Amino acid sequence: MTYKKFEFFLLLTLIVFSKEILVFNEEILVLLSFIVFSFLFYNFTRDTICIELNLRSNKIKEEFDFYEETRKKTLIHIISYYSKQKLLSHKIKYISTSIEENIKFILFNSFILHTKLLNSNINDKLLRLILNESKVILLIQKKINSQLFIFLTTNLIKNRLKYKQKFKKFLLSLVLSLSLLTSR
Repeated sequence: MTYKKFEFFLLLTLIVFSKEILVFNEEILVLLSFIVFSFLFYNFTRDTICIELNLRSNKIKEEFDFYEETRKKTLIHIISYYSKQKLLSHKIKYISTSIEENIKFILFNSFILHTKLLNSNINDKLLRLILNESKVILLIQKKINSQLFIFLTTNLIKNRLKYKQKFKKFLLSLVLSLSLLTSR
């Protein structure tokens, strides 16, 4: 059927050329050559071009599918990574708070222990100081008593007037020495 049309078209063209309805110049010849070329090209290479275009289309579709699958896998991997990161962040936060609480507990207990130890040391030193002070005071009292006894006995016998003046001086010096000892 196509050949009959072609034959009719060819016959019509030859008639137009033979009657010189159409004059042959360069433009007409180029146009005719292009029409014949297009017709031949379409008829003989149509199947080959279709096959090549289909192959190329299939290849592009495969590449697109591959990249689409890769994109999906990447998104799944990113979502998984994000969820793991979030879980890890929560775990780190939990560990951090527990460590912080433990440190606070340890610091509090060490402060209490240190305070008790310091109080104990201070109490021990104060007790030793009081004990030493009481020993010193006791020794001073004994010495004063012995000196007073000796003084009283020797001076009582000698002179009562002299005794009173010396006794006053002695008492003053005694009061001064006691006040100096107690001020330490």
